[in-house]
Amino acid sequence: MTTFTPPAVERQDALHRLGTAIPEGLSIPEALEFAHMASWDVRTEALTAVITDEDGTPRQVTVDDKKAVLRNSPFTGKPEVLGIVGNRWTPFQNEDCAGLLADIEDMSGARLTTVGVMDGGRKTFLSMKMPEGMVFRSPRTGQADITDLYLTVFNAHNGGGSLSAVITPVRPMCANQQRMSERSARSRFLLRHTGDAGLRMAQLREVLGDSLAYRHTFADQCNEMIGREMDEELARIQLEALFHATDPDLTERQRELRQQTVSSVMDLYLGSATVEPFRGTAYGVYNAVTEYTDHYSRVIVPEGKSENEVRALRTLSDPMDDLKSRAFDLLVPTN
Repeated sequence: MTTFTPPAVERQDALHRLGTAIPEGLSIPEALEFAHMASWDVRTEALTAVITDEDGTPRQVTVDDKKAVLRNSPFTGKPEVLGIVGNRWTPFQNEDCAGLLADIEDMSGARLTTVGVMDGGRKTFLSMKMPEGMVFRSPRTGQADITDLYLTVFNAHNGGGSLSAVITPVRPMCANQQRMSERSARSRFLLRHTGDAGLRMAQLREVLGDSLAYRHTFADQCNEMIGREMDEELARIQLEALFHATDPDLTERQRELRQQTVSSVMDLYLGSATVEPFRGTAYGVYNAVTEYTDHYSRVIVPEGKSENEVRALRTLSDPMDDLKSRAFDLLVPTN
């Protein structure tokens, strides 16, 4: 099989930019050690506050309905505060997440590729490459184009989110993360913290079953986009609809900015080497959208952050997923 050769630009998808790549051959517990994610001992402790009495005397009191979340720093061993949570919140250790992935590895043959720590340890992720991806055929060259499938477990140690798993297609040629509408196939799962082995296995079987369904549906709809011819005029019309660039209620400045975005995506559609195999198709337009959102759209970089980190975090955000899903729905042919 001939595979399209990527351009000589070194790119990484968002998860690989944020995380630590795991060398092949490491077990999942060894991977946690390698990425400084082992033995955090995330726990809750009583939350206290210092108040001042009427006579000016400071006094320490316990906050009854809140607790502090702490971990042991993997670098100093000293306690660090991660957040404040309610009394009912219970931690889910990095080792517990690793146990879930070890079960998935045993059940499916997936391999842990990346683990990541975000926001000073408040959020973490572990990402596995599934054993079967997807191969699409370029109608221009006849060459094969690969899309890999990843399963990522996200955890929040500050009460700011639920334990969840997300299925994500990644096209390695351009390092774009792709997304289709949840109504086409389910890609997000909330996982319950449970010590019940039977329930845990049932959850994992559901995730793996849905990942297989997602792969089939995603591949079918991508092939439909590949079969949908799209010239420059129609491509621009579709992008104007996606970015609402011709809405009558826009101000002159809003219309100008949205048309600039449309033009930027069109430039990628017409000129990007990673889009070239599918230029002239709806799938080419879709990949121009994902390339723009993941690698070229403007980001505001706060002091102390890098553009690489900010762009990667935004790629993982709900608004970017929503934009990609809307583009997918717009470009898949309707029967």
